[in-house]
Amino acid sequence: MAADTTINLVINQKASFFATFVMKDSSGNVYDLSNSSACARYNSSYEASEDSAQEFTTAIPVGTDGAITIALDAEATAALDQNVKYVYDVIVTNNDTQFKTRIVQGAIKVSPGVTPVDC
Repeated sequence: MAADTTINLVINQKASFFATFVMKDSSGNVYDLSNSSACARYNSSYEASEDSAQEFTTAIPVGTDGAITIALDAEATAALDQNVKYVYDVIVTNNDTQFKTRIVQGAIKVSPGVTPVDC
């Protein structure tokens, strides 16, 4: 798995967020992620303390389709500061070998919202 993909995200504040990434090789074939796990975090900068990083909810719904999902609930997006340009990355781990690959990374722009989370 090559790890040089940058995808910048826009997250709407006070709304649920969900994104899916599909892992494919150079021939367009999807990777079998059946025996893999994923982890994704965001932070205010690459230099910020690892302790201040926040986790996305991650899943590999059907391993054979190469898809990895990341999500935040509305309460988590409400806590995002629209004046901060966050960064994120997604790591996939092969559960047999423990080999870790960063599959995507990028910046996060927060789009401010008006409607409260409890609406």
